[in-house]
Amino acid sequence: PVAVAALRGGVPENFRAPGVILRQVLTWVLATGVPLLAIVLALVASMFEVLTAPADRLITTILLLAIVGLVI
Repeated sequence: PVAVAALRGGVPENFRAPGVILRQVLTWVLATGVPLLAIVLALVASMFEVLTAPADRLITTILLLAIVGLVI
């Protein structure tokens, strides 16, 4: 009912929605790319000794981020 009322005047001429490929890439970036970026940043920060966390806590964090990246 709402869509019928909205389109009663016709489809807007300048209506542009993101394509399927763009939406798939955006979904991948948000679901997988962000956890992978966090893993890389954690490793780089550890390498340059920016993080003062012990290695066991860093391993746990990286493992959890990897699981999130795989599950999502």
